[in-house]
Amino acid sequence: MNKKFDEINFYKNIFSNVDIFTILADVNGRVVFVNDYTSKRVGISCDEFETMTIWDINIIKKDLNQIKELFNTIIQNKEVIKFENRQQINGELICIKWSCNILNLNSEQFVLFHGIDITKEIAKENELELYKKAIEFSSCGITIADCKQEDMPLIYVNSAFSKITGYEKEEGIGKNCRYLQQNDRKQEELQFIRDAIKHQQECRAKIRNYRKDGTLFWNMLDIAPIFDVDGNLEYYVGVQTDITKEKMLEEQLKELNINLKSQVDIEVKKRLEQERLIFQQSKLALMGEMLSLITHQWKQPLNIINLIAEYINLELNYGESIDSEYLVKSMNDINKNILFLTNTIDDFRQFLKPDKEKIKIDVEKSINDVISLLYIQFKSLNVHIDFKIEENVKYETIGYNNEFKHVILNLINNAKESILEKYGSNTKIPTPSIFIRVYLVDKKIGIDIEDLGTGFRDDVLNNLFQQHFTTKGQNGTGLGLFISKMIIEESMNGSISATNSKNGGALFNILVPLVS
Repeated sequence: MNKKFDEINFYKNIFSNVDIFTILADVNGRVVFVNDYTSKRVGISCDEFETMTIWDINIIKKDLNQIKELFNTIIQNKEVIKFENRQQINGELICIKWSCNILNLNSEQFVLFHGIDITKEIAKENELELYKKAIEFSSCGITIADCKQEDMPLIYVNSAFSKITGYEKEEGIGKNCRYLQQNDRKQEELQFIRDAIKHQQECRAKIRNYRKDGTLFWNMLDIAPIFDVDGNLEYYVGVQTDITKEKMLEEQLKELNINLKSQVDIEVKKRLEQERLIFQQSKLALMGEMLSLITHQWKQPLNIINLIAEYINLELNYGESIDSEYLVKSMNDINKNILFLTNTIDDFRQFLKPDKEKIKIDVEKSINDVISLLYIQFKSLNVHIDFKIEENVKYETIGYNNEFKHVILNLINNAKESILEKYGSNTKIPTPSIFIRVYLVDKKIGIDIEDLGTGFRDDVLNNLFQQHFTTKGQNGTGLGLFISKMIIEESMNGSISATNSKNGGALFNILVPLVS
């Protein structure tokens, strides 16, 4: 009896501190011993276990009949039986790998259950299997090349690789993947791959590959090295993505961009030509206005010259002697008026002369030049201009001077026509009737041109600067304000707007940058 207990105690001493499930039962199924590890994992004390039978313990088998059948098989056949069982223990699903066999202690038979927790190993196996499936069923071609072998042959290709290339797995394994290039070896990005392998680095390259049937496809190839624990290169993993469609779309997009650029160039040329024609039309209209001004300015000096000439001619016809003093005075008057005519022509030519480059524009001087050109005509019409500079500042901006004068001339002429339309007879026109103010506002030059004319209806104000929009009927081209807006906004980086003034007339406001 003591020997029996000694053998059991000896057994208990061996397995009591081992981290495996250990359960010992007699042939009737009564639990004789469990170790501390089993007790802790299941949450039942060792003493309580020894009041139980083997079929009370569900960590071995879920079903009672299965446990009894297993137990009887072990007793009868006296063989070792191994199996795995997944079971919830304390809310945790674990997997136990059991080994069951007969154990003789003091001529008595016992059944020994040894169980190892293989939950982590199973999880790792499942994870590895998941990775295998992910690689195998990936839509990208995946290859592994063995760097330890000569010429780095492929040792693995997935199904997608076969689908992309047309080569069966067996046809690819054992070859270097350059066979996909066929004879197309002079590709710039192949050197990127060679350099990456030489320096054991990652790399991405777009290369031309060829399927088994000879058709070309574009391959976005990503390669990455795999090292062993000692840092030695073992494998290269390659990921192939068929980007043929994307490449074709890219080429189509390039072609579309080329065509679009060509079309844009054509449209730009058309627009420039249209703008040139518009400016030409505007220039012709301006020339007509200038000729009208010259006609007004030339009338008086030509009349003076004509009167002097007629007087001298009469004196000569009647044989009268001409006083030398009178003759000198007459010649001086003629020269004075001829000089006036010459200056008028020079002003006309200078005004119409195109500027070759942008310059600093003296705003005050340019406006005065325009007023000077208009003076005689406006005086004859009883239209007077009140021009004021509000601060003692050098008002300078950047632009084409004659274009700027063109804008001022156009706005003043529009003001004059609006005044004549409103008052009719020049005797009724208030004096002054056009007001020009130059001032500073937020580091910009402000120019207000206000008149006492008819003003604008709301629908007219909304379309005032549109091309070919005119309020003058057949007498207008609809280009003056359109050109003025282009000059101020595009050439001078400024702005122009129009409103009705408090006096009922029109008020044009120009803002252009001030040059320090």
